[in-house]
Amino acid sequence: MENNQRRGSGALAFLIGALAGGLAAVLLAPQSGAQTRDRLKRGARDLREKGSHLAHRGEKRAEKVTDAFKGTGSGAQS
Repeated sequence: MENNQRRGSGALAFLIGALAGGLAAVLLAPQSGAQTRDRLKRGARDLREKGSHLAHRGEKRAEKVTDAFKGTGSGAQS
């Protein structure tokens, strides 16, 4: 269990670092303000879509785990 928590915190740290690096790259790039805003909007839209996809995958996995526990629970009570 502790190993899973470490893996999760490592993944979170990676994501935060990636976001910070991406933001710094966009803000420091030599572009006009309009181009930078458009790029940020696209990035935000892409991030929202990826987050939605990950949330959907998480829901499906949670359903599978719940179904698995329901299956073992009902078998143990019989």
